[in-house]
Amino acid sequence: MGIGSTNQVKVAAIEQAFRLYHEGLSFLPLDVPSGVNPFPMSESETLTGAINRARAVKAARPDVDYSVGIESGVCEVVGAKFVRSYAAVIHLGVLGLGSSAAYEAPEPIISRIDPTSDLSRQVIDDMLGRREVLSQEGIVGVLTERRLSRASILRDAVICALTRFTLPEQYTSDINECN
Repeated sequence: MGIGSTNQVKVAAIEQAFRLYHEGLSFLPLDVPSGVNPFPMSESETLTGAINRARAVKAARPDVDYSVGIESGVCEVVGAKFVRSYAAVIHLGVLGLGSSAAYEAPEPIISRIDPTSDLSRQVIDDMLGRREVLSQEGIVGVLTERRLSRASILRDAVICALTRFTLPEQYTSDINECN
């Protein structure tokens, strides 16, 4: 199974989700491009990043049964800004999509993020007074005092994407076909 990231939080989340459905899978993390900004700032850009990662895995390793991409970003809904993650899973040419829980993005942090720069990771660390926040508990882990973690909400997004494959007869065959 191919994973469109080498980020250990994303890898762990995908492994946890897939182990709920399958035993004996081997996981292959790949460093693939998302094709979007390092910090996506819209629902569309975030979802596109997840799909691009899954497709890049499949292109790089056509032999894998599943290819998975995850992307997190800031999504504006009725004037409020939320952080949400999307997962894309490609299996047998079919694309399954899922979303995580969302939480309100802290404006002092969001206003200082440059969507085009990976250096914004340091801004987040500095503002929260921690190191490598996005590679560990995530902003959601800090805000919920570890009641939720970045890994747990990413895992849930992958589980939601897998619904496309658990009862495929509930989906029309011409929707979400991966080209």
